[in-house]
Amino acid sequence: MKDLETLKVVSFKANVDVSAYNKTDLQLSDLQLATSITITDEHGALVKNKREVIPNVPGIIITGSTDLYVYSEIYNFDYNLEELNTEFTATYIIANEKGEEIKSFQRRIQKPGETCALSVRIPVANLGTGQYELILNVEDLQRGQSTQKRTNFVVLNPDSNPDVYSELLDKAGIKMSL
Repeated sequence: MKDLETLKVVSFKANVDVSAYNKTDLQLSDLQLATSITITDEHGALVKNKREVIPNVPGIIITGSTDLYVYSEIYNFDYNLEELNTEFTATYIIANEKGEEIKSFQRRIQKPGETCALSVRIPVANLGTGQYELILNVEDLQRGQSTQKRTNFVVLNPDSNPDVYSELLDKAGIKMSL
């Protein structure tokens, strides 16, 4: 990437695994952290399922920020339009770097079909500086199948020593080089 103002170039290298969602078992996309998610009728590179998702690529949240936005998609629900009680549960868990649950909440959602897009705003204002893990568990109540995805994010205090940034980013597996 090139900063057009300073002309500095930043690069990174990563392997990307592309999942196949055409199987019959319940599957969940990766969790996409975002700085905002808004409903829109517009079209564009950042619009998914009528939601404009502004990515939070490094997964960094500044202390005192009120919300963490998360987008994901679920595939291969057992769905029959004529059946009653076609619900699934989505359970979001935030764990600290020791793996201890800090907060969680669960939503029961009516299945819209064989697939579903989920977007959620999670209050995070009370999280202190550190590394956290976000876990999403989805259960298809009819089929009795479940699936789970995890991602890391970091909460930073803008007044912290720059070494704290480097240490937390390293722990989260975020590598940046100039």
